[in-house]
Amino acid sequence: MSEDAALATTQEKGVVGILNMGNTCYANSTIQLLKAFPALSAFCLSSESDPSNIDTKEAKVWLGYRDLLNSLWSGYKPAYCRPAGFLAAIHDAVQNTQYDQFATRMPNDAHEYLVFLLDRFQTAVGKPLPPPADDADAPTKAWHSSFARDFSPVVSKFFGQLEKSVKCTACQHESRTYEVFNSLKVSPQTPAVSLEKALEQEFHNEEIDEYSCDNCKMRSKAIVSHMIKRLPPYLFTVVRRFEGTGRKDHRVVSATESLQLTPFTAEGCEEANRTYKLLGIVDHHGSAFGGHYIAQIKHLANNQWYLYDDETAHSLKSPSVGPSAYILGWSSI
Repeated sequence: MSEDAALATTQEKGVVGILNMGNTCYANSTIQLLKAFPALSAFCLSSESDPSNIDTKEAKVWLGYRDLLNSLWSGYKPAYCRPAGFLAAIHDAVQNTQYDQFATRMPNDAHEYLVFLLDRFQTAVGKPLPPPADDADAPTKAWHSSFARDFSPVVSKFFGQLEKSVKCTACQHESRTYEVFNSLKVSPQTPAVSLEKALEQEFHNEEIDEYSCDNCKMRSKAIVSHMIKRLPPYLFTVVRRFEGTGRKDHRVVSATESLQLTPFTAEGCEEANRTYKLLGIVDHHGSAFGGHYIAQIKHLANNQWYLYDDETAHSLKSPSVGPSAYILGWSSI
């Protein structure tokens, strides 16, 4: 083997596909997307991420993912892994839960699977979060309340916080509430828009009538706004492709390889000026009643983009954000 060929092989370590075990393309693409985030992989493969109780279903999912991740990072293109052990852990974990559809070999939704995995990962390695200081502000208290029982590096890497404000137009009193998120959703529009423009639509102010104000005790109009109070280092944006009517929306929401969310951040957001770089895309081809998932992923070792289609991986000149783009993964690290 020549020196150049050896170098190319070394740089493609970890470019490994995942065997489709029967309609599991949604799972394979989601796993490839999560693998693209370096800090998550480093944490998962370290002893610091050992669950305190390895007998829980959540811990078995996490350890199954660790074993699969080890295999994925140990091979070289054109190798692929058979995820039987991981899928078995998933099968046991979802019995009698709202995610029991993942126990079957039926087509499923990649975003739902992503939410499920992040939830299980967090629970597997989470530990109680100490209460905030008595003089902590409302956003901090709400954050601690959300993760009082389970907090881990998975939260600090992937979860953010939204601020909802309701302002009474009669007395100008403003109330605020806070909730956590692990993805930002946008809707396609006509004509086609950029991701930033789609986010503007999501974060625009709304006016509601007959608002019952707790401060002035009157019914009046109110202005409702949603802003980002806390941004995670890793972020997912999701295009609403699937409608309640069973129709799939194929309109394009374009994106470059860079994203800033400053216009959508609330006052006091410490991460407001972060710049996110695109790390991966999960695409869905087909209709709402059937289709196929693939993933476009930027490889950590050589900054080369690859298209993962279950067992196979092919190099790409650049990522393509088109009518099939469903989940986009971003990193500010």
